[in-house]
Parts: sequence; C-alpha cells; structure tokens
Amino acid sequence: MGLTVNTIKTEVVCQWSANIPSTPSTFTAAGEQLSVVPSFRYLGSILSEDNTIDNEVQNRIKQASAAFGRLRRRVFQNKNLHLRTKVCVYQAICITTLLYSCEAWVTYSRHIRTLEQFHIRLTHPGNHLA
Repeated sequence: MGLTVNTIKTEVVCQWSANIPSTPSTFTAAGEQLSVVPSFRYLGSILSEDNTIDNEVQNRIKQASAAFGRLRRRVFQNKNLHLRTKVCVYQAICITTLLYSCEAWVTYSRHIRTLEQFHIRLTHPGNHLA
C-alpha cells in the first residue's frame, strides 16, 4: 500500500539562494511533468520563489480586512456593545487572522510598518474601536 502522487494537483516552487542564479527547472513524477509556479499556498501560508513574505503579508491584510468588514455592522458599529467587547472581538478575530503563522516569518522593518499601518487604519475612531 503505497502513496500515489497526483501530478495534476502537484506544484513545484523553486526557492533559490540569493547568491545562486536561478535556472529554469523541470520536475517529473510518475513520468509526468509537474508545473513550476512562482508561489503557492501551503497550510494556509503563501510560499514564493523569491523567499520573501511580501505576498503573505498582503494576503493576511486582505483576509483580516475581510474579517473586519464582515463584523463591522454587527459588532463594531453596534452601539449596544461595550468598547471592551469590541476590542476583544477585534483581537480574537482580526488580529489573529492578520498574524496567523507569523512566528515563521522573516520580517523586515517594511513588513512591520505595513502591518502597523493596517492596524492603525482599522482602529481609527471612525471604525468605532477607539
């Protein structure tokens, strides 16, 4: 009882070191050529050929923004909820979505700045969190 590779679903991302020039590569499995892609999603995170987290940070911002948008009217603009409740929901849903798997990120100041700017924009008084 062995494993079978599904060559239709299998994708390859080549991550080259900065000091090694990238060369076009082809990969085969079970006699079928596998598709080489610039990035793909693995366990909820985006892996890219340039070894940066730029795409991952933008994807996390997009997902956190969508989560905030879904909760905006029902939670954040609800005058019957206390500010403390709104902040707890924001931290539990939006911040968790934004920072999912961040412990594995190699961050630079530009990534931190982008994440902080997004957080400031969401917690602006017009969004009823401040």
